[in-house]
Amino acid sequence: MRWRASLGPRHSLALALMLAAAVAARAQVSEVDALRAATCGAATTRVRATESADALCVLYSVRAFRPLWLDAAGQPTPAAWRMIALMQRAEQRGLRAADYDAEAWAGRAVALLAGGPAARAEFDDALTRQVLRFALDLHRGRIDPRRLGVGIGIDPSGKRLDLPMLVEALARAQDPEPSLEALEPPFAGYRRLRRALATLRVEASRDDVVVPALSSPVLEPGDADAGVPALRARLLQLGDLVAIDAVVEAGGETCYDPALAAAVQRFQARHGLMVDGRLGAKTWSALNVPLSQRLGQVRFAMERWRWVPSGFPEPPIVVNIPEFQLRAVGDDGRLALEMPVVVGRAFRTETPVFAELLRTLVFRPSWTVPQSIVRDELLPRALRDPGYFARQGFEIVGVDDPSLTPETQAGLRRGQLALRQKPGPGNALGRVKFLFPNAHAVYLHDTPSRGAFARVRRDLSHGCVRVQDPEALANFVLRKQPEWTPERIRAALDGDQDDVAVTVSPPIPVYLVYVTAVAPGDGTVHYFDDLYGHDARLQTALDQDSGRRCGVVPLRACARD
Repeated sequence: MRWRASLGPRHSLALALMLAAAVAARAQVSEVDALRAATCGAATTRVRATESADALCVLYSVRAFRPLWLDAAGQPTPAAWRMIALMQRAEQRGLRAADYDAEAWAGRAVALLAGGPAARAEFDDALTRQVLRFALDLHRGRIDPRRLGVGIGIDPSGKRLDLPMLVEALARAQDPEPSLEALEPPFAGYRRLRRALATLRVEASRDDVVVPALSSPVLEPGDADAGVPALRARLLQLGDLVAIDAVVEAGGETCYDPALAAAVQRFQARHGLMVDGRLGAKTWSALNVPLSQRLGQVRFAMERWRWVPSGFPEPPIVVNIPEFQLRAVGDDGRLALEMPVVVGRAFRTETPVFAELLRTLVFRPSWTVPQSIVRDELLPRALRDPGYFARQGFEIVGVDDPSLTPETQAGLRRGQLALRQKPGPGNALGRVKFLFPNAHAVYLHDTPSRGAFARVRRDLSHGCVRVQDPEALANFVLRKQPEWTPERIRAALDGDQDDVAVTVSPPIPVYLVYVTAVAPGDGTVHYFDDLYGHDARLQTALDQDSGRRCGVVPLRACARD
């Protein structure tokens, strides 16, 4: 007291300011130390493992561990609230807001009022982590597709981001929305799904209109049924029946009239069903699929879009397995070719999901039969019918005597001998095959069995993909090689020169994908059955991922594998 009393007023004020500055400096140092420990010194949640942990350290080190999302008073900046609001609306982008601590931020902001440096460090670190997670989920998807055995453009280095620069930009942005949109897939199909998601979320929040069981196995146009009013309401809910079509015609409320049958046809076309306007068991079942399930299919499709690279070396060929459809993109970015395909059988010989470069086209190919098909199918058939191999053009490679002796049977069963089908009208590969070397030994090819393309469900092959119009596909594949004119391609298909291999230049990306919700140009959503159960497996993986996304406070309690 004597020491303080000896100072004059001006000296007392100066000392007070010095003490306040010292306290502030100590507080700042404590806050920086706390942020340094939270960011780099503790076990971290797995945002994207080492990639994001390193980004955090780089980001805060460059800033000398000053808070990124807090103002001078230690409160969230406007940019912080903007990012929090966008993460709380993550459902609009097909993600889960809960994965980014949607409900926690208000409480964390309140805690800042009474908290010290540690509370401020925890808030800033937590928000940076969730922003990183949100950005990466938008850009590359929540799930690493390799976990599901999917080989679609999954090299993370192909979609790597400068994470420190991205977060700095978001923390300074007046409007972070454009930067986030730039992270999303740049494809029209994805954008159409995102727009459709908004409408579907509204519809899915309401009660589903249930179409009751019909009084007859099939409802034909002109029939009457007590379930027709519910059918009309359901089609209105789904958008296949518009209000102007919903006027009840002369047959009355229970009459399955032409306008209603036309709406059923629109529904059937969108759901991979036979488009005949007849209301049978399959159409009735599809009508009663809950909208919450359709919403899940759209979200799965958006997730799979995020796995795809942002660009291609050449316009790709895409086969959507559950849709049984092939599409080729032209040099102008528009759809150049579309055709039905036959894919692998469900539960037995599924067509794998992967991408490779189409490098070779072979006209009038021979077929070396896979050993499993020889053992399980062709050899038993030939033993029942001794003339089968000769009639179908099969030969046992390297054996002069084509008869099935005990020795050749044993050699074929063990794979020591190969069975080959000669080129010709009955060859299983038809007149041309399209090769993109891969570990699955899968390729695209023609087929002599044309009737399969008239079927609605076309999972009939051993894993390879049969195409309906091989000549059109050959013209597309060779379009940049002027020596291969359409006339020359047709001559090669119909000629008598066998196993003519043509190198494709430049190679063309081929994507075998699995998407059960597609939004074509008109913006409506088309849905397809989960043929191989991939949607169910993706749902399980997403649920497991969300279960591991615990909050980031305290950090040490949330370390992920």
